[in-house]
Amino acid sequence: MEHFSKDVRSAREWTAASRMVLAALAALTFIAIAAVARAGVQPGDAITPANASKVKDLVSPGVYYKIENGMTMKIVPSGRIDWLLLTRKQPRSTPPRCGSAATIAA
Repeated sequence: MEHFSKDVRSAREWTAASRMVLAALAALTFIAIAAVARAGVQPGDAITPANASKVKDLVSPGVYYKIENGMTMKIVPSGRIDWLLLTRKQPRSTPPRCGSAATIAA
């Protein structure tokens, strides 16, 4: 019985070569889809109702509706966003609204 279960288990397992082929196909498919999606617009393009069809597959239906009805978009190059700068505490321009009586009187 032990021998039979080993044969069945090994028949269901993927070999290393077939896993590599599957991973390569998945990566190529992802790259091809990304290239097709980006081909319609370039940084610097202005999207208006006249050329809204360029972004139809890239934006949500609500945004596409807004573009068709007058909204414009300027396409900018993608880049890194420094989230650390965006999350730093900014200096307070107003005093705190709660505190002890000593801090309120001061």
